[in-house]
Amino acid sequence: MRPTPPIPNWIRDFRTRAYTNIYELCPNEPRLYGTESLYGDWDAPVLLLAKDFAPCTLVDERILKQDPRPFRHKCKMKTNVMLQQYTASLNCPLLYGSALAGLLRNDGKVRGALPDRAAVMPYARDVLRFTMSQMPNLVTIACLGADAWSCATQALEIKNADWKTHRIERRAINVGTINLVALAHPSTFPGGRATVEGDWQAMSQRLAA
Repeated sequence: MRPTPPIPNWIRDFRTRAYTNIYELCPNEPRLYGTESLYGDWDAPVLLLAKDFAPCTLVDERILKQDPRPFRHKCKMKTNVMLQQYTASLNCPLLYGSALAGLLRNDGKVRGALPDRAAVMPYARDVLRFTMSQMPNLVTIACLGADAWSCATQALEIKNADWKTHRIERRAINVGTINLVALAHPSTFPGGRATVEGDWQAMSQRLAA
């Protein structure tokens, strides 16, 4: 398993009013994605891409409690529990990230529309392009929701590709050697849990083909 590559200064130094960059709070943090503590193999063939990590309040609370690794996933969080159930069918190494990487929203919300979306999506696109350049075995980007899909389609310069349509039809987009897959967020069950599980099984079959 290969750990996080060196993170460039343009990522560490990015600042915007609606978010706190994790590297402001933890200057020596080596990870690009807090969720690398769950799946963190940069040699993996699959990148799981969510929307964002967490509000800044989560990391602030951990720092106050002198947590040695405040930028990490929550083991009992529903999203992560469900994700581990779904990914069991993939049977391969994984990297788990998010479109906004280390940007922590300042509004305290754990869900809902991204604040200042227009200002941060170009940054998210460029961070994803950096990630892709550092994953030599990348085959599949699995977008866990519409915001992750938007980030990935911008990074891959794909136009007029609707996340919901591709999720319902289980239709991947092929860009060179990369397959872009639309999936529901792990904590939601559009069409029922069996349907969502079927979406993951379909991706597993594509990987095995």
